[in-house]
Amino acid sequence: MNNISVIGVGRLGLGLALLIEKAGYNVCGVDIFPDYVKSLNDKTYKTKEPEYENLLKNSKNFHATTNLKEGLDFSDTIFIIVQTPNGGGDKFYDHSILSNLLVKINKHKVKNKDIIIGCTVMPKYITEVGKVLIENCENTTLNYNPEFIAQGEIIKGFLNPDIILIGAENESLGEKLEKIYSKFVLTSPRYCVLTPLEAEIVKITINGFITTKLSFANMMSDVCDNCGADKYKVLNSIGGDSRIGNKYFRPGYSFGGPCFPRDTIALKQFVDKMEINSDLLTATTKYNKEHIKFQTNQILRENPDQEVFEFTGVCYKEDSKIPIIEESAKLKIAENLVKKGKNVIIKDEIQLINECKKEYGNLFNYEIVNNSETKTHDKKDENNIIYAYSHKNNYIKYKTEYDKNIQNTIDGGLFINGPAVKILEDKLEKYVDTKNAITVSCGTNALLVALMALNVKPGDEIITTPLTWIATSEVICVLGATPVFVDINRETYNIDENKVKEAITEKTKGILAVSLYGQMCNIKELMKTAKEHDLWVVEDGAQSFGSKRDNKLSCSLATISCTSFYPTKPLGGWGNGGACFTNDDDLAYKMRCIRNNGCLERHKHKFIGLNCTMNSLQGAVLNVKLDHINESLNNRIKIAEKYNEKLNGIENIEIPKIICDKHVFAQYVILLKNKEKRNEFVEYMKDNGIILGVFYPKPLYKQECMKQYHRDCPITEEICDRAVSLICYDGLTNKEQDRIISNIKKSFKNNII
Repeated sequence: MNNISVIGVGRLGLGLALLIEKAGYNVCGVDIFPDYVKSLNDKTYKTKEPEYENLLKNSKNFHATTNLKEGLDFSDTIFIIVQTPNGGGDKFYDHSILSNLLVKINKHKVKNKDIIIGCTVMPKYITEVGKVLIENCENTTLNYNPEFIAQGEIIKGFLNPDIILIGAENESLGEKLEKIYSKFVLTSPRYCVLTPLEAEIVKITINGFITTKLSFANMMSDVCDNCGADKYKVLNSIGGDSRIGNKYFRPGYSFGGPCFPRDTIALKQFVDKMEINSDLLTATTKYNKEHIKFQTNQILRENPDQEVFEFTGVCYKEDSKIPIIEESAKLKIAENLVKKGKNVIIKDEIQLINECKKEYGNLFNYEIVNNSETKTHDKKDENNIIYAYSHKNNYIKYKTEYDKNIQNTIDGGLFINGPAVKILEDKLEKYVDTKNAITVSCGTNALLVALMALNVKPGDEIITTPLTWIATSEVICVLGATPVFVDINRETYNIDENKVKEAITEKTKGILAVSLYGQMCNIKELMKTAKEHDLWVVEDGAQSFGSKRDNKLSCSLATISCTSFYPTKPLGGWGNGGACFTNDDDLAYKMRCIRNNGCLERHKHKFIGLNCTMNSLQGAVLNVKLDHINESLNNRIKIAEKYNEKLNGIENIEIPKIICDKHVFAQYVILLKNKEKRNEFVEYMKDNGIILGVFYPKPLYKQECMKQYHRDCPITEEICDRAVSLICYDGLTNKEQDRIISNIKKSFKNNII
């Protein structure tokens, strides 16, 4: 009995291995995951892929191992079926896993082997890359035998192929593979024995051609819908011509699943490298996208008054048992409907619901369908937790803009303080209405750069608030100065401008005020006090970007203002970032130097500085965010207004007071009447899948590193004991907010608050 090794026994590799074993061969499967390998050897592996469990259970001559050398020594015929995923952009296909494996095989210096790659690769990979990677393997061939198999029908696909594509270095290998396949296939396939390069071209070309056929069917389907013809009869008649064929030539949602459009793009890239015109392939990809738009608009035309749409069977291939949503046309249509203001409910099995949530977040509403019965997703299910923030909905909504900006930045190659950052600074200056915006790497560094520009030094006293994130006072201490904590205003939670006057001494150099929770503090009054005492004012506007008071925006009035672009902030990026604002050109010049190691001109350092310029990719993202900032802030305000309406009157809760012209609700903070109930309330909400925050649990002077700066601030301590932050980011859905409000009311009825 002959031995055969299969390296990579995921779904596809395992299917091939089990069928070869059933055909009478000894088979060794190699995989890197010990628990998975154990489940194969114990025959306890569970999957929805049809026939797998039965084949594994009945196998007698199959075993799995994590030891690569064992697999290499087991047989002279070695199949490799590892992932060569679509990495996006120019990464069709990503060969890194395969290449790393070939490097490892080369280190073993195997001899007299036939290695057969069964995963998709780009043309010329085997001859120009693969062969080089196994150059130390004596008398060893590298061949290509890709499969045309759909997930969910892997065994069926192996048993009923139209063709078996073999890219072999020699005829004997082609004969060997024909012999193996002939022992288990049920059809009489055409064996196409070619060179590896020819087989590589054939593989992606077949799928690319099918995608073109599908796109043509999609176009004619849309034409029929527009002119009133029966698209089913028209396409069926066209496909009746044997030169065209009915297979894949039909109307419907899908355009072939992940592999077809993926290989079309891969083929285009190969054709482009050959300097051949690839417009046909471009048109194919483009029209399939247009087809989705057409179907979306058709649904809206046919249902002009409908606000809620339901989708079932959202797998890329209807009736598939495997939860794969890549290239699911139904989900693309659903996404378009949401962008047009409609509500969408996805009704499907839990595995598909989970995949949808990974990809689309809370863009849709979800209901699980199980055994033909629909039930609402369990609120306690981990996958249905309402977190304080999610970027997914925002990304999906503006995906085209984000992708364009990011790609432009990548193409430009200037990743630090590049053109995207310069554009952002110009936009920030216009939005805030200040002369200068200086971006930096994070909000903390914005504060530090500001204080360095103002010459803060050891022995200086800086008046600030004890109710905020520690960075505000931390930067004061880093420079050797002393934070002087002043209590807050009971209604705004911001520093009490009247008490500031009482704290001024001969050592006081400035005031570092925080506009907390999204409500701008009284900068106008603080600037007046500062002028009287020859002080400066820095506004920490990390939570108040877009807020307005005295008809002026936050970050526009202070000597220097700072903000943060941390993801949860009103203007949040996809990582850290920050900015300083000032109308003083001299301070602006100094801050631009400080953020760049003290210089603007290379090797001419005027100041002691930092290395904290902004990452250009953050600039690319923030430019999109800033373009839509008003919509984002208005959404936050609407969410807060709904909280105000629904929670007002619950006697054990105090809702926020709005003193400034425009509160942007970085946090929606309620106060509980009974501080002893807070932990119980937060845990109750967590048990119901709602994650609340406490900002902030103690005054800064009670933090271990700040104890030496203790001051009596009774109002701050009261707020710290009673405050709870409700979820209020701009992507919170109505359904999620209703659930939050409902659980708050239940907690009141159950005497939890």
